[in-house]
Amino acid sequence: MRKLVPHSRFGDYELERRLGIGGMAEGWLAYPLSPGHPSPRVVIKVMHEHLAQHRHVVDLFLEEARLVQRLDHPNIVRVFDSGQANDDWYMAMEYVDGIDLRSAIVSHGGPLWPAMAASLFAEAAAGLHAAHSLKGPSGAL
Repeated sequence: MRKLVPHSRFGDYELERRLGIGGMAEGWLAYPLSPGHPSPRVVIKVMHEHLAQHRHVVDLFLEEARLVQRLDHPNIVRVFDSGQANDDWYMAMEYVDGIDLRSAIVSHGGPLWPAMAASLFAEAAAGLHAAHSLKGPSGAL
């Protein structure tokens, strides 16, 4: 493992800036270095070093990437690839440019109007339904 820094190479990507840190990983905005990549910018989700020491956690992380790669829905970000780069476990995901829900509420000046909130949650529910309806290769849920 190494310390990730902006404007460094990470496998087939160049890291631009860190977007955030979560419980399992940190997210980086990055540019694919390979020509013909389906997206000009991606989010690289890099597993925390302390979690990468546990094989079962790595397996869960990679299984998440494999499952999401099989999903095709406008309300679910695509995963382009996953694996190991520079001794770090990662997945490269679609970058969606925009603001998060908290920022939307702040810019709105308080709670969203009920119609706005209902629309957002309906879209999220549609993506969640697609994920929960994913069938395996045998056709079973």
